[in-house]
Amino acid sequence: MDRAASAHEEPEISFDLPDGAFDVTYDGPDDRAEGEVPEDAGTAAAREAQQALMLSQELRRPIDRAVSMATVTAWTLAVFAVISLPGVFSSFTGFFIVGGLGACSFFEFRGRNALGSLNPAGARTLAYNQLALGAVIVVYALVNLAATLGGEGHYEQAVQAVPELDHLLGGGSGLGGLMTSLAVVYYAIVGVGGAIGQGLMYAFHRRRWPLIDAYVADTPHWIQQPPSTDDAQAA
Repeated sequence: MDRAASAHEEPEISFDLPDGAFDVTYDGPDDRAEGEVPEDAGTAAAREAQQALMLSQELRRPIDRAVSMATVTAWTLAVFAVISLPGVFSSFTGFFIVGGLGACSFFEFRGRNALGSLNPAGARTLAYNQLALGAVIVVYALVNLAATLGGEGHYEQAVQAVPELDHLLGGGSGLGGLMTSLAVVYYAIVGVGGAIGQGLMYAFHRRRWPLIDAYVADTPHWIQQPPSTDDAQAA
């Protein structure tokens, strides 16, 4: 009877765990208290790279806006220079306008390209180019204003070509005088508006100077100049 009972008894199985089998290595007392598993080196590097990329995007956003604005300005100046080409052969003022707009358009494209390549000199070129453009507009307005007030405006030139036009428009006391007054107001608005507008544009690009400097200084090189397709294929 005892032999049968002993046959049904379960055998005793025991084994010993090695010391430290369930121990976790912590970097510091704070991690041990919170029960957090320390971050491995690969995950930490990926997290830091993501943070650097997000910061670079924030820093680059106002720079990209300046590049877009410079692109619009450069093409607008180029179009107006082409439209004004017929005036090159008619007067010195026309030659001045075409040359000034063409030069400002060239430097606007140049500054745009430099800023798009993250060259700090591009922001400075764009800022100073606004002052040059403002000077061209103001000089244009002053020359035409002086000509109009001196009796050599467009209306007077038209009367010299067609004398009957002065009698038809009522002379200086009629529609001709009104046209002269409107010309004076127009050129005054152009001059004042050009000075204020280009001054504001100068301030806009002037504020980009520290931004581009900060971007170049604080952004890793691999974000500023990502590897090209050939480099990626070679890798």
